Amino acid sequence: MKRTLLIALSALMLSVGMPQMVKATTVEGTVMPDKTNRFTKKDKKCIKVIDTFYKKYYTKWTETSEAPADLDKILTGKCIIKLRSLYEYDGEGLAMWEFWMLNTDIGEDAGRFVSRSIVPMGNGWYRVTNKHQNRSEVLRVRVIDTPDGLKIDDVENDLNN
Repeated sequence: MKRTLLIALSALMLSVGMPQMVKATTVEGTVMPDKTNRFTKKDKKCIKVIDTFYKKYYTKWTETSEAPADLDKILTGKCIIKLRSLYEYDGEGLAMWEFWMLNTDIGEDAGRFVSRSIVPMGNGWYRVTNKHQNRSEVLRVRVIDTPDGLKIDDVENDLNN
């Protein structure tokens, strides 16, 4: 009886599939796959898109307080429209802060930036955790495939959900 039950359970697990764990290591502030990861090739490319956005575009915005002119290379039109609609001030600005200090009070000292991890959540969504000395911030970023390649299509945070 026990043997039959074990065989049936094993057959069920093989047909349904075992849940896979995602394992990653942090290198230079971004989750990067290692040999034991179960990230798909597309996940790895999407993580690279998000990482490029933070290192190239977001950094430029923080340095100049102006959105880079070529944001349409990495953000979809839908995402740019969303950022424009969330902009609270006069002018044609973009709410680029949606990609950073999202679930914390304004004025709270986060301390220096320590690291960033990016982990697939499924359906094109990735959990981005920005770690600082005094706190961590978590948001979700969606990457989609467009005719021009992979682009960031949406950002969600705890304040907007």
